[in-house]
Amino acid sequence: MNCPICGAALPSQTTGRPRKYCSNRCKLKAARMRGSRRSATDTKPRHRISNGELDDIVNGPPPDYEDSLRLVVRRLTAVMESPDTSPRDLAVVSRQLIDAARRLDAVKDDGDTLTDIFSGTDTPTGIGMDMV
Repeated sequence: MNCPICGAALPSQTTGRPRKYCSNRCKLKAARMRGSRRSATDTKPRHRISNGELDDIVNGPPPDYEDSLRLVVRRLTAVMESPDTSPRDLAVVSRQLIDAARRLDAVKDDGDTLTDIFSGTDTPTGIGMDMV
């Protein structure tokens, strides 16, 4: 039998599991090749933007500051609630969410609370709102 990496003949063994590679060098090279193949095929974006949202961003009128802040708050809330978000990232995201919510409160003309940002959406309002 030959090594699948370099093609060299495998050393003969009398005991133990049969060798798959001729040396540690080939074994490590195979592991690196498997790892690079996995990372290239298994990567998925954490948060996707829909085609409609992309069209609105590209072709729509530029949003005003308040609308931009509302969008930031919605997206940060979605990131906080996503199961794909790493626990170590939650503190940073929550600080950004609180900062964006405070800025939005400062620029709002009508004095409404932040809960109206989420009216008409599927996004729950519970995360971070008690901290604002």
